[in-house]
Amino acid sequence: MVLLFLLAACFASGYLYGQYVLKQRMTQRLSDDPDGIISMIMKIKEKNEEIEKIGEPVEVVIEESNNNYFVYNKETKLFLGQGPTVDDAMKIVTERFPSSVFVYEAD
Repeated sequence: MVLLFLLAACFASGYLYGQYVLKQRMTQRLSDDPDGIISMIMKIKEKNEEIEKIGEPVEVVIEESNNNYFVYNKETKLFLGQGPTVDDAMKIVTERFPSSVFVYEAD
């Protein structure tokens, strides 16, 4: 029982000491280079804003007719674009709607 108590006390003291050292290192790093930390936070903020702009992906259906591929919104059946190949059709759709992400099932 005493051994279990000693192990728990060693674990707790090691954990607390580790937290203390981490806090000291972070404080030192902030003191030494605040501009570097600020720029890192701004980059993270920009990435998060980009992710929020993209939104949910739009599912599309691709149909072939007379050697052309037509792209439609799967949910609304709205025509989005066309092209001579699937890749060209999807490229045209993404150029027309640059703020959206489109997904389709390959046959």
